[in-house]
Amino acid sequence: MHPLLIHFPIAFLLLTAALEAWRLKFDKPAIVSTIRLSAILGALGVVAAAASGWIFGAEHHRSDTALLLDQHRWVGIATAVLAVGAMLAVLRWSGATDSLRVWLRRSVVWFTAILLIVAAHLGAMVVWGDDFFSY
Repeated sequence: MHPLLIHFPIAFLLLTAALEAWRLKFDKPAIVSTIRLSAILGALGVVAAAASGWIFGAEHHRSDTALLLDQHRWVGIATAVLAVGAMLAVLRWSGATDSLRVWLRRSVVWFTAILLIVAAHLGAMVVWGDDFFSY
């Protein structure tokens, strides 16, 4: 189930981060609504993906990828926890005007996206090997 669950949360969380950057220049209500929705869908999806990934890894792993799998699992759990924090920050502070809350919200969203990319890269290395970018 994990391979089926990972792609939409990745897209939603990266969309959330991109729209937060877009919002620096264009702060419109439609963007705020889209950020809220994508943060919710991304956080819920990544929690499901992390849970299913933990189960999938226990059933379908190779001994030569055990270290990578362990790293992928823990970075995935950290990403899921941070994604829930990002969702809460977006829901609570999307209308904030003070710079502290605005930058806390943006920081947690952007850091979630960075951690997500690391988790996805580690997952790709588990599946395709550590040289999957070579030709």
